[in-house]
Amino acid sequence: MMLPLEGLTVIAVEQAVAAPRWLKAGVYLAALALLATYGLRSALIARDYHALGIGYNSTAWRDSETVEMLRKLPDHTPVISNEVTAIMYLLDRPAYTLQEIYQQAPSQTFEAYGAGEDESQRVFREGGGALVLFFGTLREDFAMYGEQVDERLQALTRGLYVYYAGEDGAILFTQPPSPEDCY
Repeated sequence: MMLPLEGLTVIAVEQAVAAPRWLKAGVYLAALALLATYGLRSALIARDYHALGIGYNSTAWRDSETVEMLRKLPDHTPVISNEVTAIMYLLDRPAYTLQEIYQQAPSQTFEAYGAGEDESQRVFREGGGALVLFFGTLREDFAMYGEQVDERLQALTRGLYVYYAGEDGAILFTQPPSPEDCY
């Protein structure tokens, strides 16, 4: 996709063919300046990506305390999360999707997680699953609730046992896990 300024530069270059030399030189210098600007910007972005990583390879994910706590849970503990891909990638562990974030319309009633009947909630409720919420995307995931997003997020965790709560996420259960399931 061409930016408006780039489009104008192309038009100016095409029209400069019959223009005086000084005008041609000015158009070519302007085009060269734009190219240099994009080149510098690209180099700075590449430097940052090299230093900090990008996506699930970023330092934020690699140093995540929530991921580290999740790593300590036994393999037989089912995991339900709003960041399933991160869990599969970083921990090589299967996870169930927090299905509500993919609904076409918001729920009419705000229930605590585990009260619903979808497979993920059943596994959470009956299989001793861990609900792993990553805060970085949580508000965006529940954006369909608009001004009620805070109310929905509060109801989502109401009555659940907080196993771990950190800056980047939380791990919750329906009840305290057994001692052999603790880190």
